[in-house]
Amino acid sequence: MLPYEAHGYRARKGLLHVLWEQEQWLDKYLLTDEAPANDAQANTEPSVSE
Repeated sequence: MLPYEAHGYRARKGLLHVLWEQEQWLDKYLLTDEAPANDAQANTEPSVSE
């Protein structure tokens, strides 16, 4: 939540900040080529089949 904003963002500064936060999230979780640590570890462990 941003100061002086109610249930939605109306001020230009607030809207720009929300767009910036969305862009940061997209870059971090959708545009990276690296796999998350848990997935990378799961893919390197050998599977045991009996």
